[in-house]
Amino acid sequence: IRGKEMFCKVFAMSPCIWAEEAHLRVLNMSASPGLVFTEREDSFLIEGKWLRIPICGRFNVDDQGLIREWKDYWDYKSYEQRKLDLFGEGFSLFRKPE
Repeated sequence: IRGKEMFCKVFAMSPCIWAEEAHLRVLNMSASPGLVFTEREDSFLIEGKWLRIPICGRFNVDDQGLIREWKDYWDYKSYEQRKLDLFGEGFSLFRKPE
């Protein structure tokens, strides 16, 4: 994700917006000038079920402390299996804004 416009567009589809509840818990964080890494667990209550996703995030930060680039990494195979177990085929975590 690069730039405010792209962030707003992607975030509008996020379960942070439409899930019954969302918890983004930071487990660990490390930083050096211009770079921040986070280990977190993003949890979403959807249809009465919790979908938990372990995530590593990387942020490039400018001299003013603004995030210029944000990337998230996760084990896609485990996520897909958990999603399938909870919600079945065809479920998408990201939805087009209404």
